[in-house]
This record gives sequence, C-alpha cells and structure tokens, in this order.
Amino acid sequence: MKTMTRTVIMQGFVRMLERMPFDKITVSALTKECGISHNTFYYHYQDIYALLEAFFHQYIMSYTVEDGRMDWAEMARVLLNNCKDNKRLVYHAFNSLSRERLERVVFDSSDDFFSAYVRQLAGDRPISEGKLRSVSELLRYCFFGYFLKFLWNNMEDDVGEIIESMSLMFEDFARHTLE
Repeated sequence: MKTMTRTVIMQGFVRMLERMPFDKITVSALTKECGISHNTFYYHYQDIYALLEAFFHQYIMSYTVEDGRMDWAEMARVLLNNCKDNKRLVYHAFNSLSRERLERVVFDSSDDFFSAYVRQLAGDRPISEGKLRSVSELLRYCFFGYFLKFLWNNMEDDVGEIIESMSLMFEDFARHTLE
C-alpha cells in the first residue's frame, strides 16, 4: 500500500510538472490532484522539495543497467534524448527555484557511472584509488558541464554526435592517464 501511494503521488506530481513550473506546484494542489490528504503526503515526503528530489533520483537511477554494469555513454544518450522528449517537464523543473537540486542529483548520480567506466578501463592494472577517483571526477565534470550547456542551448544539439565525440575523447584521455 505504501508503494502504491508513493506511485500515485509521483504520477500526480509528474502530471502537474508537465503542465506548470515546479515553483507553482503546492502540496495542496498536488494532494487534490492525487485525491489524497495532506497527512498522507507528509507521511511519505517531508515537503515538496523532498518529492522533487525523489523524482530526480528515480529518473536518473532508471538508467542503471540491470546486471549492475553502467555504460555512461548509453546512459547519457538515453537521458539526453529523454530530456528532449520531455522538454516541457525538464524546463519546468530546471527553470524553477529548485535548479540547484536538479544539478546536484545529476552531478551526484553521474559519479557512479564514471567511476564504473574508469574502473572498467583500468582493468587489472594496479592503479591507486586516488588516481581512479581523479580521472572519474574529471570526466564527470566534463559531462556535467555539457549537460548544463545542453539545457541552456534549448536541447538543440545532436545527442548521438555529441556523445560519440565525448566518448572518444573520454576514452583517449582515461586510457592515456591510466597508463
């Protein structure tokens, strides 16, 4: 029942986010949209920002691969194309007061993807944790910067072309640095 109620709240939130900017969504309007009480909402979420963070986390983590492996390029391609497909929803969240939360979730979530990628490239070589972390962080910063630019430029970039180019550069950089 608890999971079902969270699903109802999340679905109602997404419907509202498609229609209006995040900063216009209130708990009262959301509970009315979902047909639940305020107490029910607050049982599941501390506030509307906690719900937004849960939405971002759920959205980003849906790009993990079932067997635990993470392909950053495929994740990025799917994520960016999905952003394009849901442009209105993304900009309703991105252009609101909660931009920092979106940025933090994308930034923090991409850490797992790039750490896995760098470890895969390192293979069995004895490379220090510090070096692995430095390489994965630099790649993450590059991707995050591109993600922001992608949003600022109205998502007009050719995602496949950009990810292919980044992938080649990232692999060259990581392989060279890890030698």
